[in-house]
Amino acid sequence: MRINGSYKVDVYSAPHSGGWRAADLGGSWGRAHMRGDKIESIMIWMAEHFDDRGLDFADGLPRFNLMDEEGCDEATALSECRRRGDAWLEAHASLIRHYGIRVYRWDGWLGHTDFAQTLDGFTQGYQKDPIFAAAVDADIAAFRERCPGKNPVLARRFILEELAAGALMGRERRSISLNPARELDSFAYARSLAGAGLPDGLANQKHATFKLRLQRNVKPAILSAPYLMKAAA
Repeated sequence: MRINGSYKVDVYSAPHSGGWRAADLGGSWGRAHMRGDKIESIMIWMAEHFDDRGLDFADGLPRFNLMDEEGCDEATALSECRRRGDAWLEAHASLIRHYGIRVYRWDGWLGHTDFAQTLDGFTQGYQKDPIFAAAVDADIAAFRERCPGKNPVLARRFILEELAAGALMGRERRSISLNPARELDSFAYARSLAGAGLPDGLANQKHATFKLRLQRNVKPAILSAPYLMKAAA
């Protein structure tokens, strides 16, 4: 096996058939896998396995966390998220170019002509579909178990908006959705036949969980140190 990057990417729960040519990495400026040698190792792995590579850069989504943690209004939180997103993209521009990564920023989904209708579809689904509502609530409970004291209303808005953006992306491209976290129950339900009453699109994206394993005595392939996130603090 050829060793690439400081970390080995182990992928779980990925589909083994279907001719998947595209993969999209999910993440934002604050996530641990989006820094330094980790993000470079992931991009190397993507370049080796997929012809079409994307970054689902959810830089605007953490505004709900900022609103909760810092007590700021939504406009202020979104502006700060954009600033941090700009800084992350600038710091990682060479990596993105080198590995041919197409970036999908969160503002692209927020400004999409179908965004409001799609978000409303999931909101209505939460109100009318008890199984979907239970899945969303289970995701919120799991999140609050990891982060006690989180506002459940903002957490629900976070999940419903993420679902809406995922549906829009799924309508545009068929791809493997890479994430270090397990698939949320709400996403699994929305992708299934049982979630047929919800907005479409998510079935075109198949979730794949990955883990990073540090490889000892392996140097990164190209410059990694300069890409450590300096502007996110």
